Parts: sequence; C-alpha cells; structure tokens
Amino acid sequence: MDVIDRSIKAALRLYNDGNPDAAEQVCRGILKVEPTNAEVLHLLAQFDCRLGRARRAAGIARQAIALEPARAKFLLTLGTAEQEMRNEKAAGDGYRRSIAVDIEHAEAHLNLGALQPIRSKSARACWRRAAVLRPDLPEVHNNLAGRALASAKVVEAERRFGRALSLRPSYPQAWNGLASAAGATGAMHRSLLAARRALALAPAFAEAMNNQGTILVAAGAVGPAVRWLSRAVATAPGYADAGSNLLFAFAYDDSIALAALFAAQLAWAKRHAPVLRPLETRHGNAPEPERRLRVGYVSADFREHPIAWNVEGLFEHHDRRSVELHLYSSTVSADRTTERLRRLAEHWHDATDLGAADIAEAVRRDGIDVLVSLAPHTASNRPLFMAYRPAPVQVAFHGIGSTGLEAVSYWITDPVLHPEDSREAFTEELVRLPCFYLHRPPEDAPEPSGVPSLALGAITFGSCNNPAKLSPAAVRLWAEVLRALPASRLLVKYVDRFRDPLAARRLLEAFAAYGIGEERIVRSGGLLDRRGQLELLSSVDIALDPVPFNGSTTSFEALWMGVPLVTLLGDRFVGRVGASLLQQVGLADLIARTPADYVAIAARLAGDGQRLKALRASLRQRVAASPLCDAPAHARSIDAAYRMMWRRWCRRP
Repeated sequence: MDVIDRSIKAALRLYNDGNPDAAEQVCRGILKVEPTNAEVLHLLAQFDCRLGRARRAAGIARQAIALEPARAKFLLTLGTAEQEMRNEKAAGDGYRRSIAVDIEHAEAHLNLGALQPIRSKSARACWRRAAVLRPDLPEVHNNLAGRALASAKVVEAERRFGRALSLRPSYPQAWNGLASAAGATGAMHRSLLAARRALALAPAFAEAMNNQGTILVAAGAVGPAVRWLSRAVATAPGYADAGSNLLFAFAYDDSIALAALFAAQLAWAKRHAPVLRPLETRHGNAPEPERRLRVGYVSADFREHPIAWNVEGLFEHHDRRSVELHLYSSTVSADRTTERLRRLAEHWHDATDLGAADIAEAVRRDGIDVLVSLAPHTASNRPLFMAYRPAPVQVAFHGIGSTGLEAVSYWITDPVLHPEDSREAFTEELVRLPCFYLHRPPEDAPEPSGVPSLALGAITFGSCNNPAKLSPAAVRLWAEVLRALPASRLLVKYVDRFRDPLAARRLLEAFAAYGIGEERIVRSGGLLDRRGQLELLSSVDIALDPVPFNGSTTSFEALWMGVPLVTLLGDRFVGRVGASLLQQVGLADLIARTPADYVAIAARLAGDGQRLKALRASLRQRVAASPLCDAPAHARSIDAAYRMMWRRWCRRP
C-alpha cells in the first residue's frame, strides 16, 4: 500500500471518528502532492455533501468527473449534491449518467426513485431494481415501505420497515416510518414508542417530532402534542406540513385564545406563502359575469369520509347550466364513495402524486374560475397550493379556522357559526349561507330504538368523537354532568382508539381527577362499519358535545338515531357546530351558553323520560325534513354564493 492510499484511509478514519476538519486537511495535503487525484477530490465532495455544503460539494465533484468521466460513484455524488440544493432536474441527470456508466449501481437507482412521486410506477421500478442489486441496503426497504404506506398498504409497509430495521437497527427514518404505519392502524401506543426511538437516535429529526405530535393529538394528549409540533416547526421552519399540523392541533386546544390562534395562522402563512410566486399576475379567465363557471374542488377526502358525505349532495345538485364541476382528488384509498363522486364530476383530476405547485399549475391550465379548498389544514388537505393564486376566486370550505392566506378571498360559513359580533379573526371575507351543513343520510341505517334508560334504569350519556376532542375542558364539563346524576354513565367510542393503552390511560386518569371512577366510563371498542356505529347509538340516551371542538358528523348521526345532543356555544367556528345543527332542527333549547347551563340542560333532559321518548320517535323525521338534508336548497345557496364572488371579480378595476 503506497503513501497516498494510506493517507486516504486515514482521512476516512478521521471523518468516521467525527473529525471532519482533520479529514479534510489530510485530503488537502494529498492534493498538494497530486492535484489531479480524482479519488481524493471525490472524497472531499462526499465530505462536503454529508456536512451540508452541497454547493461546494457539487463544484468539487465536477472537478473529479472532468478528470475521470466514467466513474459512476462520482456522478452519484454530483447528483446527491444537486438534490440537496433542490436542483431536481440536475440531480436526475447525475443519477441517470451514473446508471449509464454502471447499470448495476444500486444507490443511483435508489436516489433516482426518490426524485419521482412516491406512488409512481417509476419510483417503484427504481427501488425494485435497487432491491435486486443490493437487497442488503436498508434505504431500499425503507423507501419501498414509504411507498406502500402512501398507497394505504399498511401491512406491507410495516413488513418492509421491519426489514430495513433488521438490516440497520439504528435507522431513525425507518423507526419514524414504522411509527406512521402503526398510527395508521390506530395502534397509538406502539406508534409513539417507535417515534420516540427515532428521536432517541436523531434528536433533531423534525419529521419524527411531527409524527410524535400527530400521534399525541390522535390519543387526545393535545398539550404535549402542541409542544412537539412547535419543536418540529422551530427545528425546520420550512416544514409546511408540521406547521399545518400545529394549526390542526390548536383547534382542539382549550387553552389557546382567539388572538393567539389567529397569530399562529398568520405566522404559518407568512412563513410559507411569500416564497411562492403567483403563476400569473393577471388571470386570463374571461370576465363575463353570467357565463358558466368552472368550479374546482381540491380534497384528499373524496372517499368514505365525513367531508365526502357533506359535499356529495352539493355536487349532485349543482346547477350544471351554471357550474362545470372539476374535482381534484388526492385520495389514496379509493372506494365506492370515490366512484360515486367521480361519476358526478364532469372532470375528474387525479392529484395523488401532485405537490402544491403541480396542483396550482393544473388548476391554472384548466382555467378554473372558482377554486375551493375543502377542509384546509386537516389531515392531508394542505391549502398551500392556493398561495400560487391559480384561480381568480379562491374559497375555503369546511375548514377548522382561517387559512391565514391572503390569496384566499372567502370563507363559507353561516350566521350561527359566525354571528355578526363574532370575535374570531380571519383573513378571508365571510360568506354566510342560510345553512352551512349538508349531510347525506346514512344508507341502511337501523330504525331508532326505544329509550335505553327506560330498560336500564339509568341514563347513558355518549360521545363518538375523536379522543382529541375530549379536551380538559370537555372532561371537566362531562364530569360535572356525571356527578349531577350519580347513577349515570358515559359511553365513548371512536374506531378502536379508546381501547389503545395510550388513549385509555389518558381518558381514565382525566376523569379520575374529578372523582369519576373507571366503572362509569364505558369504552366501546371494535372496528364497526357505519351501520354498526349507528346501532351502537341505540344504547345512548343523550349525546354530549365536546368543547372547544364540537362534533359534526357524529352529532348528525346521533340526531338521525333519535338521540338528542347537548352543546355549549363556543367563541369560534369549531365550537359552534353543535349549535348550528340544533338550530336547524328546532332544538335551540339544548344549546347552553355557560358550563353551568350545559350541566343543567343535560340533567333536566335526563329526568324527562317523556321528552326523550318523543324525541326518539320524531327526531329522524325532523332531521330529514330540515335544511341539513335539503341538498337542492344547499346547492342553490352555494351556486348563488359563487356567482356573487364571480361577479365581484368581474367588476374589479
């Protein structure tokens, strides 16, 4: 072994021992003797790339390639540096050149796949090729697992993440992926353990912080969740999804004031929107006030999901002489509801593999006049595509609060959700419909049963809401209700969440702090279809609405099954949903203005067996005849709102 080879090995040892500066000095020393040593130049490029100095790495890699153009690993390093600088086209060129030199270069196939949309056939082909060439590469199995998870193939994802970890137990990305996969099955306790393992291995791993935050939200531990999501945002300020998840968590947080909530919405928009340039300074849409409008809806929830149930009747009854319907779907798990919505749309656009910029470009290209973001800042519904201003009129609908984006002109609501004296702040202009909510009556719903307390001899209160909605304020309020009726009990159900150790412990400890024993909390489990979920309501006398984030579809389903709802009127959109529903079915007397009023209404209703019996027998007919189920009227009000918005745009200077 000559001196140069020994020096190169010494440089590698120094770098691997955590002394990159000394390693660089050794390489610089070699280059003083052999300035055209391509191997040493490449080693320096690798060091720089790993240390985050991508621009310098790319320059040095080019020097090495100029000396030895047919070295696949040199081209791989150049591609990696370009990818770090977000020059994806140049990165792809580097990887393809590497493969052209050595078709069996597994790392080049691996990295090329990472440049493609994760669910694309091209990504799958690249990673499968890499797996054949190097089945011992944990990155290959991690990427294929991520692809499976993005395609809702959770069992396959868990298996592949496990394979990656068997090859590299200290692989934080795979532990974080395993946390996501476990979370997708509702195994929150297992998910949290995996996310914590990822963070133990990589304490500054923002994606794992985000994951831990979303898991804790799902378990109902909103306070700790907010802290983790805030850390993710502080660690990676450009991480828009973490910021959106933080806003989603704030919707459940009973400690956040309206001013602080609005400040957070503005901060998210200020952080992410300014870096996005509008696609056009002036839109080319013909400013004809009465012409047929191209209306586009963007959603990840065009499936068996409450949002789809809220809009299906609208899509069916849009006046097609006035509206040309475009649906942009990023729904991963298509089902029978997806297919029904697809048939209702004149133009169905698959957006599952599109980022914000791609969605915006598609909207602009399609000439959309009115663009609607459904449920922005929830789950996979990210409103950042609106910041590009791809359409002249942009609207938020079924969201949890203001988007914070100046590019979004309107927020659809109603007079109960946002009364004239509302103190909630927003960047959008409010457009109040006569009735905000539209619900599709459940198919094959069982008939309402008799009043369960008449047979049981005691009242059963119930909530089928997400554990995240069972805030400290909600638990405190419900504990007061249970104390007012010592023989009563509370049934809780949400998928199988309340059987998970993480959510169960948090729930039971919260009630125990108010003297409510575990025997009074019925944690119903099991994965039920919708009919089974509705049948469960046969054992509930009175539904209790959570605070500060009310139920929506869960409340409608209770009313549909003849179960009255008690709600507390909140100070923001998400806290006034119950009131909006009850107003529409003529049960305004069940809307409390204060916590004491809430307890009194619940106790009074529990003691009125005749009224409970009458409501059980009549509520379904009352709901069916209400505006909540009047799809044609709802569509007419929405069509009129869009026409008003469009006419305004046409009159702009």
